Amino acid sequence: MKICVLLFLSAATAFFGAKAMSQAPQAISKEQAVSIAEKDAGFLGTWVRACAGDGMWQVSAFSRSANPPVLYLIDAASGRLLYRNKNSDVPVSFIGNATTEQDETIIITDEGFKIRLDGLQRWPQKTVNKRVVVTGRLNSLEKQPAPPGDCVARLTFKGAKWKLAK
Repeated sequence: MKICVLLFLSAATAFFGAKAMSQAPQAISKEQAVSIAEKDAGFLGTWVRACAGDGMWQVSAFSRSANPPVLYLIDAASGRLLYRNKNSDVPVSFIGNATTEQDETIIITDEGFKIRLDGLQRWPQKTVNKRVVVTGRLNSLEKQPAPPGDCVARLTFKGAKWKLAK
């Protein structure tokens, strides 16, 4: 009798545990990230790439037509569109907190993503952990991991200028 009860409880636990796990939010795939960007933009371009980085998908695209390069940032857990830039050749501005991670100068934006600043070795001491406004061309720098597979990307500001936020 005890064995039957134990087996029943084990089966019930496994069933309800599996049901609870299946209802947990799932990370979105690269294909889903591209689909989200395409739904927003229509035609993205001839060459489309989606790379993972900092908890989001960075979907970039360009074509030889008159369309400028585009960049989409999509939350990897929820699929929420965090940011779109339909012309990544044009400078943009973000407000956020100035910080340094692994000897990289970073702004953590109010939208919640990290952007590295090219050309700035470190923040001046009076700027660290302060709010700043950074303006520059936003790029997604991609690299292939050592074993071939999906690319990894990091957001960077090219030609960035910054000032303390008011």
